[in-house]
Amino acid sequence: MAAVTFHEYPHRGELMKRAPEIMDAVMRRSAGKGKDWGGRLDVEGAIAVAQALANGQEIAGLEAYVLNNSHLLIFSIGAPWYAFREVWLIEQFFIRIGRGPLDAALHDLDILARDRSAKRIVMATSLAADDSALGRLYGRNGYRPDSTQHIKDL
Repeated sequence: MAAVTFHEYPHRGELMKRAPEIMDAVMRRSAGKGKDWGGRLDVEGAIAVAQALANGQEIAGLEAYVLNNSHLLIFSIGAPWYAFREVWLIEQFFIRIGRGPLDAALHDLDILARDRSAKRIVMATSLAADDSALGRLYGRNGYRPDSTQHIKDL
């Protein structure tokens, strides 16, 4: 199975029923590595947005696809203010939801981005349990680290 819209994914109902436990596990893994990023999420709001996308509702600026029957990707398409002549695909949420290699999912992502005339894909590791491990997997697929985030809580 290649990329399919989330609302056409046959197992979306089961996935959304498990969404609270999935999010809890993601945030525990991330926090276990000393990362605070998960604590900044409105988990109920994020699940509500994912449910709306699973139901086929349009959410301004967001799209959701299941790649290779193994990864859920929520993303936006747009031009950053500093590269306003280019279209970029910007990952907002990316998670493994089934069996299948990341390489195949990223291949589907390349096709999805090209179909939208994107010149760049931005992927992050904000909720990853291990930034460097996920970075190595991305690197194997042509991605390279380009910046880091620094967050100050007030």
